[in-house]
Amino acid sequence: MIATIIRDFDSKAEDASRSQTHLFSALDRLTSELDQLLEDVPLPFIMQHATKLSNIRKRVSSLNAVLRSVQHRLDNIDRMMSFGSI
Repeated sequence: MIATIIRDFDSKAEDASRSQTHLFSALDRLTSELDQLLEDVPLPFIMQHATKLSNIRKRVSSLNAVLRSVQHRLDNIDRMMSFGSI
């Protein structure tokens, strides 16, 4: 029973990780585009939004690292359960 719960959670964690990776890629692309805009028009308004976007990108990256760590731990638990260690 616990193995089923862990597999379900594992699947959801993988989905979240893929979603975070996609979001990180989109934010990375937007950051690059915004950097290009900043080179052309360095307005304070744009600078403020560029900073916000950069901060969001950092938070998403950090969350993605946490999700990968959780995924790794769940994989280890699942592996131990498969071998009957728990």
